[in-house]
Amino acid sequence: MQVPTGDLLGLPDEIAPQKQLEQNKDFISDEDILLDKEQSVDPFDLKRIQQDVVQTGFQMESDNYSIAESRNSVNSKMSKESSQISPVSLKSPEKKMSPLSEQGTTAQLSDSTKSRLQPIPAEIDPIHFKLPTRKWIDKKSFMPLPTQDRIQDAFQKLFHGNATSKPQRKILTIEESLQFPDPYQQLVMARSWRALAQLVRNDLIATHPMHTDTIMRLWWLRWWALLRLSMFDVIQLEAEKLGVFEEVMLYEQHSDLFPGRTGPMISLELWIFCCLIPSFKGNHHESIHRLYQLLYTKPGAVSYRLDRLQRMRVLFQITNILLSMDDIMTAALLLEQLVDQFTGDAELWSCLGRLYLQLGEVQKAAQLFHKVECILGVAEPDAIPFANPLPSECPKPELLMSQRAFISLAKGQFTESIQTLTQLLSVNASDATIMNNLAVAQLHNGNVSQAANFLESMVIDFPIKVGTCEPFLFNLASMYDLMDKSNDKKRRIVKVIGKCVGDDFDPECLKL
Repeated sequence: MQVPTGDLLGLPDEIAPQKQLEQNKDFISDEDILLDKEQSVDPFDLKRIQQDVVQTGFQMESDNYSIAESRNSVNSKMSKESSQISPVSLKSPEKKMSPLSEQGTTAQLSDSTKSRLQPIPAEIDPIHFKLPTRKWIDKKSFMPLPTQDRIQDAFQKLFHGNATSKPQRKILTIEESLQFPDPYQQLVMARSWRALAQLVRNDLIATHPMHTDTIMRLWWLRWWALLRLSMFDVIQLEAEKLGVFEEVMLYEQHSDLFPGRTGPMISLELWIFCCLIPSFKGNHHESIHRLYQLLYTKPGAVSYRLDRLQRMRVLFQITNILLSMDDIMTAALLLEQLVDQFTGDAELWSCLGRLYLQLGEVQKAAQLFHKVECILGVAEPDAIPFANPLPSECPKPELLMSQRAFISLAKGQFTESIQTLTQLLSVNASDATIMNNLAVAQLHNGNVSQAANFLESMVIDFPIKVGTCEPFLFNLASMYDLMDKSNDKKRRIVKVIGKCVGDDFDPECLKL
């Protein structure tokens, strides 16, 4: 199984996040430079800029997670229909997590808590029987989730069944999350995606079919959680059961129940997610076809009125898919069209420069990076690129310093790149991407042990953050393989991060 790549060169969140996102969301992403299977290093291997799912009309941070729209808030809005879907924004999971139960331990529940766990179908008036959303809250529309725990299986194999040495994962259950005023946020922070998907199912069953905005928001949240778990087949089967692309659901068809509302009942966010489902399973061309249909709707088809920013985000999704197909040139050409429309977006210009860096066009990338410095007011258009040091106080210092570090790496100036990344690390010591790039620069400079030491220090200081960054762990495992073929060092790493990894952790990133 190939470890999924992410925003290897720190592309902006609109393009990069999931996963998987949630993705997941994400992440989503949020990511790092990977060592490939042959233990070679390519600092510009942008095989895929991954974003778990697009949130049209607002920004989604790739690897930082929190739910701004709480479960209580969702339920309180059931009676307030709105034509816009409230964003589910993502924030960092580094906050102190709530006390979690050990795996296999069941918390004692009060009678009131038990009653909240039982999904009670909403009472439906006969006048609402004709609503197509009845199917969206039906128990039969949900697929059962696989029960296999690949993380525990991998830990069992690594520690040869030694229960005393094997780390005990802490999993936040639905019961425990309901003890808090914001269960959704608690489950996301704990990365308990399976419990989140089950809790959303319970809430959907108890939702009235008239509350279309809430139904669409909750289905998006469920599928996003399943995406983090890589349950692509479950997502596809549930979408087929709901008939997302087969049945046209318009408010005009039920004007007696939704007076004054027009357009599709399926939210734009959920529709874009459904467009991406084929890409999750490798059918990238079908997803691109569906997204272009969304941009250029044919007469008689479901139509969404996209504003300028929403169209840009749909194009970003197409760019993501092109990169997952290794079609970097087409992705770069598509981004060139976007920068012509958003000429003042520094991060977009920087993104384009990194793609050209991936293509090996260092001179072109340097020109685009210089354009970024001009937009941010730290360089003159007619000046020699990177001739002068950056001022002590400048906007977006991490973006500007990263660009210079990448150019130095591309030119083989490893010492200069290490100096720049070290300075950048002093600005943000907890950034796993910066530390990862610094380790790669050290590796290019021939300091394998030093590179591994950098990554190990990050694991010890920030185990929760590293546990969400699989490419980082893949690099560290690859460096261990360069120095020592034994699994002893990998076991020590697993003991540190094993207690806090989420349900979406892929054990294969450790090359066990």
